[in-house]
Amino acid sequence: MRVATLNIWCRRGPWADRLQLIRAGIRYLAPDVLALQEVIRDRDGCQAHELAAGLGYHVAYAPAAGPQGNALLSRHPIVDHHTLPLPGADRAEPRSLLCARLATPGGELPVYVTHLAWKADESELRQEQVRFIADHVEKDALGETAVLAGDFNACPGAPEVTHLTTTGWTDAWAHAGDGTDGHTFDRANGYAREWDEPDQRLDYLFVREGSLTPRSTRLAFADPHDGVWPSDHFGVMTDLR
Repeated sequence: MRVATLNIWCRRGPWADRLQLIRAGIRYLAPDVLALQEVIRDRDGCQAHELAAGLGYHVAYAPAAGPQGNALLSRHPIVDHHTLPLPGADRAEPRSLLCARLATPGGELPVYVTHLAWKADESELRQEQVRFIADHVEKDALGETAVLAGDFNACPGAPEVTHLTTTGWTDAWAHAGDGTDGHTFDRANGYAREWDEPDQRLDYLFVREGSLTPRSTRLAFADPHDGVWPSDHFGVMTDLR
């Protein structure tokens, strides 16, 4: 099973061109499951449905802050999905967790998509959000293999990430990456340079211990065309066996 994640950067920049570039990436990479963050759904439409149109994906969406939220594209039927607000809406921009169950040939697979608080000084809040997510999955997935994907706004080794990797979650990049740092927010990306931040790995695919293991993990949606990048983030993709 091929799983990927991408923060699509809302409709910022040349969205019409970026839309076609991301869709081309979806066709080329052919992920079975694609987690998306910073997805706009408003009176002008839903970006997740724009990306999925005609490509054979089922779509689930979870609102977070105003018209912005998380989404999931799945080649497998989505049996059920719901949205949980994450802690911190009284202190920072609202965030959410998209909880979905997919009917795969190997049985139902719980998949969770999220986007944690973004400010550098919000590590304590992100830790609270991660604990909330882990506790919910423990109750919701009941010992099943599970996938957690998203933009965690935290680097490897940060307590937000360590909480997961020390409680039964496998970081797909650390386990099966290509040997590079795997920066998903990289100054090589012209849109990322606008933020004047260091190169960082902020986007993750986690698998909870079970029947699926990451075998090969690499960056995705990382190539520009005619000066247009798919997003200000690079995506991550892993093949699970």
